[in-house]
Amino acid sequence: MRQWPWPGIDSAFPRNLDMINNPHPLKSLDGLLCALVVAPGVYARNRFFEFFEQPALRRVRRRARIVRGIIRQLVGSSGPRGQIVGEQIQTDGRVLIHYIVPELNFSRTTALSSLEAILVRYASARALHQAPNPEDRERIEQALGGLSAGLPRPSLDAVVDKSLTDR
Repeated sequence: MRQWPWPGIDSAFPRNLDMINNPHPLKSLDGLLCALVVAPGVYARNRFFEFFEQPALRRVRRRARIVRGIIRQLVGSSGPRGQIVGEQIQTDGRVLIHYIVPELNFSRTTALSSLEAILVRYASARALHQAPNPEDRERIEQALGGLSAGLPRPSLDAVVDKSLTDR
């Protein structure tokens, strides 16, 4: 890790300039996706601004927002609770999830990657105080293990992010 280049007060605080200059500072974008869904405050944009200027990382951040939006609809954080009524695995590995919110006469079908579908099931179960599938948890932990050394890693045992339950 290199030191901040300007002398004076700021030079006492090390900054990871390698992360800014390296186009792929992560070993796994899936790990970042999991972190942004399960605990979005860990990689806040204000603290990791340069991190999210990279196009690939912006796409991961956008995917995480979409997944978190689906989870909020399923747990009913801002109104009636939704329910998954269909799940179909496609030949390309994507998962089609069909869910409804009966009180609103609302239905949605969305295509997610297998990891995104796992995150939807895991985070929804946690937010609803249900036991998540241990296989889903194992897959998420595996993805989080792909985060580079030195980067923060969220704990899956921590309290569920309030933005999924209170809105």
